[in-house]
Amino acid sequence: MEKIPLKKAARIIKKLNFKYPDIILALCSKESNSRDKPPYNSLKNAYNPHDRFKKVKVGNRIITKRDYSRPANSSYGVCQVQRNTASTNGYDGKDPKKELMDIENNLRYAGLEFIRQLRRYNGNLRKAISAYNAGRFIKSNKEYVDDVLIRAIHFKPLFSK
Repeated sequence: MEKIPLKKAARIIKKLNFKYPDIILALCSKESNSRDKPPYNSLKNAYNPHDRFKKVKVGNRIITKRDYSRPANSSYGVCQVQRNTASTNGYDGKDPKKELMDIENNLRYAGLEFIRQLRRYNGNLRKAISAYNAGRFIKSNKEYVDDVLIRAIHFKPLFSK
């Protein structure tokens, strides 16, 4: 698992010229290092396969069972972008494991998704952050939103100037 320095990610986000760059970096920080506490120094570039199978204990045996309640979509990179989310925002690549693991692509699609959610919820930051995490099935996840907003306060100085 590759670690990406926070300042490098901030430079890329600055170059992409998104509104609310501190929140986008905070979303990525939360997605890649959800249990970390300040100071936040790096982002973990990880691939998390989500499959539709789970292990279930039946008697003394463990069997693999298809689980349709889980998404069949894997998450890629520092912002844990899913292929269908990237596709909604213009991605049409053939190798998401390679292309979405690229730090610049990952930050681009994460930023585009956040801006899309911001438009969807008429500029409501809390709802947009929640929807970034939960997808279209927005749910009340106050703890997640609060953590992202606290991280954004830490990252604001990286974008001043």
